[in-house]
Amino acid sequence: MDTVTLYRINCYHAPREELIGESFSLVPWDEDDATMKGEDDGGKDYELPKGYELSAEDGVPVILNPDGQPCGLQGHNGCPLLIDEAKKLAILVERDKKILRQRELAHLTRAQLAERLEVSQALLYQWEHCEVEPDVRTLKRIADILQCEILELI
Repeated sequence: MDTVTLYRINCYHAPREELIGESFSLVPWDEDDATMKGEDDGGKDYELPKGYELSAEDGVPVILNPDGQPCGLQGHNGCPLLIDEAKKLAILVERDKKILRQRELAHLTRAQLAERLEVSQALLYQWEHCEVEPDVRTLKRIADILQCEILELI
């Protein structure tokens, strides 16, 4: 599966009312636009659904459906939705499960890694499925055990 960085945008001042609020974007917040005020979350990696891909049109990033048609993004309960108007679909986009992937590459079971970290399997599951984010010290321990870089986990 392809991954894409999505930015959670919070716009709190804009010339048009419909632009205010939370949304998701393929590009970070534009600090240079004096007509709007807001911020982004720094971006997080998400898994694109099978058959969808990241492309660019006139230098602007866009997600294309399997038929090559552009898709939109919007937020729903704090999560990004991929809007495929051509297929009349709204698909919840899931976070990239980097800790899980690195654990599997290291050929460790969840039980083995949890034991080495001295945490419960339930907590490790939450970290692997991006339900809870481990602190930096814990990420360092995970990276050491899995013999990877911290950046490969975040």
